[in-house]
Amino acid sequence: MNNELLFRPRTLATASALALVLTACGGGGGGGTASAPSTPSTPAPSPTEGGSGDGTTTEAPERRLSGSITGFGSVFVGGVKFETDDAEIIIDGEPASERDLAVGMVVLLDGTVNGDGTTGTANRIIYDDELTGPIESIEASADGDALLLVVLGFNVIVERTGTVFDDVTFDTLAVDDVVEVSGFPQEGNRLRATRIERKDDFVPGSTAVALEGIARNVTADSFTIGAVTVDSSGAFIDEDDGALADGVRVEVYGTLADGVLTATEVDTEDGPAAGLAEGDTVSVEGAVSAYVDDNSFRVRGLPVDASGATRSPADLALADGAIVQVSGTWDGQRLLAERIGSRRGRIEIEGPVATVDSENGLIDIALAAGTISVATNQGTRLDDDRGDIDRLTLGDIVPGDFLEIEAYLEGERLIATVIDREETDDEVLQAPVERFNAGTAITLLGVTFTVSEGETAYENLQDNDIPATAFFAQLQPGDLVRLKDNELADGIADEIEFEDKGRLDGEREFGCGFDDDGTSCDDDDLMGDDTITDDDGIDTPEDEDDLTDHDGIDTPEDEDDLTDDDGIDTPEDEDDLTDDDGIDTPEDEDDLTDGDGIDTPEDEDDLADGDGAATPEEEDGEDDS
Repeated sequence: MNNELLFRPRTLATASALALVLTACGGGGGGGTASAPSTPSTPAPSPTEGGSGDGTTTEAPERRLSGSITGFGSVFVGGVKFETDDAEIIIDGEPASERDLAVGMVVLLDGTVNGDGTTGTANRIIYDDELTGPIESIEASADGDALLLVVLGFNVIVERTGTVFDDVTFDTLAVDDVVEVSGFPQEGNRLRATRIERKDDFVPGSTAVALEGIARNVTADSFTIGAVTVDSSGAFIDEDDGALADGVRVEVYGTLADGVLTATEVDTEDGPAAGLAEGDTVSVEGAVSAYVDDNSFRVRGLPVDASGATRSPADLALADGAIVQVSGTWDGQRLLAERIGSRRGRIEIEGPVATVDSENGLIDIALAAGTISVATNQGTRLDDDRGDIDRLTLGDIVPGDFLEIEAYLEGERLIATVIDREETDDEVLQAPVERFNAGTAITLLGVTFTVSEGETAYENLQDNDIPATAFFAQLQPGDLVRLKDNELADGIADEIEFEDKGRLDGEREFGCGFDDDGTSCDDDDLMGDDTITDDDGIDTPEDEDDLTDHDGIDTPEDEDDLTDDDGIDTPEDEDDLTDDDGIDTPEDEDDLTDGDGIDTPEDEDDLADGDGAATPEEEDGEDDS
């Protein structure tokens, strides 16, 4: 986001608002890792004009792709290599060039895809960041591989390997840095960053900021997005996509001082399914949220049913926070997925390059304890953290380079999702345990490391030190562990710790739904992507998981509850939105105290009958038994 640009014309929808793919029926399926082959990868043949690359003629369908940029030499998005010679590039609503795009940006791309499914031509590429503002606080995970940044009230998860950095590094991020964030919204107010760019030092009342989210408490002159109060009294209000009102998604530009964002422009935005018609082919990349089962979850706000989808890898397990690319058909209510692929992996390798076969997309990493071969494809993200090359390609990597690689197993092959070139450091291998001899050796990906009493340190899943006997007593084949062989590696493990198989770095510590008390998801849906609006005192039709009678939540389907004095607060119960009425709402701030007969997240001990919910019978604070 251009910090000098406080007003921009709304001639085009933003990439974040249109974070999905609309395609004409037919054509190849550009699914990034979803299209990972089960045999050694080879480059796609060069297509003939209007053809598939094998001499046959294949129509090139119109396509709109949403996803993060993974590389250049053309532009790679969603596992497809797009030529950009004649493409219109729009960044934050302004004309730009292909050179202004960067790895890690989440973009919307209109174009055509050839019959091979891996090459195409871009007609338009749109980029709009999720958030620009000062870092209010920084919290590091216990293992040091993830950070939680608070920016304009939003929790931004940053990964040492999984996030691209520009003009800053993972280790140099600091409070009051103004950062531009691109990434994937998760439940509540969380955002997993694919890219962080440092813009400037923060100057209150002067530095330009921007954020997207759901407007609440809307008045003629102000509203809130999460913890931020927006003064809209002097702003240009662009309501082309709908009137500004409670529950509407907005994008706001302005300056920040003392927790108040003084807006210069407020743009309303369409919902995630805007423009979709029944039968449209859709593909979207993002974080899984609102996961109930494989039949019911969301990706960037779109309801998804993946019960019949082909998976890559075949054992892909879906859960909140997983980063996936989903392709299928919109049936008018949800996306019926035909393919779903992982866009991130839990295997990590850090070590020096032995050989590179750029023609076949293969890299061998020579650890002191043994060599590991990794395959790449067009969905592999390449980034040069050494700063030698602006746009790293596989051909730029040479023997002796030190790489950090993230990957997943497809059968017996490793498919790289992320490759970062780094300065030489400790060798690291994170992978499932194949076998071990307690106190002697441990084997991962066919590579056996020696362990040594007095030299090898051990940690449990909570990053606490434990003795070797306790570690090996818990260890089972298939467990995910992270092993470090310190610089000047010798094949003897210096550190080994348990890792979480199903959660990316930072998800357990900072993610949604994993706190011991189970309350970390009980936040408003500030981003407006999964439409779960817990604890806001207002129920909406989008709260689909609450659409059952007698659950303490009022909805249009619960028609017998839509009356005053029923102990449930809804927009229809307008005369109940007052203090001391026995109903708790955001407006009833003076009721957020213990012993008032109203149950709120703050009133955790005010469970009068011990059921964790306030009812009309409990309005006097007494047990209803």
